Amino acid sequence: MSITQAEQLFRAYFDFEPRKNDIVRVGMRSASDALVIGNLDGIIYRSLAGGKPFIHRFKASDRPLLTVSFDGRQIYVLKGAYRFTERGFIG
Repeated sequence: MSITQAEQLFRAYFDFEPRKNDIVRVGMRSASDALVIGNLDGIIYRSLAGGKPFIHRFKASDRPLLTVSFDGRQIYVLKGAYRFTERGFIG
């Protein structure tokens, strides 16, 4: 996904312009650098817009993998059949 696409999705979801550090580049050095912990059943998060926490439970067929960097200091959510849209997580 390009920075432009990320900015468009940000605007659609939050209905305001992204600020510095609202869009970041992420990536892993290689697949061997992460430990697969298991499937992620759901997430609880509070958006940048504030307010109450959102709870999203993934359908069994859509669950992503929860992985952790080799040093245990970074979480990665990989794969899965979910999407993030202007309405939040779908799947």
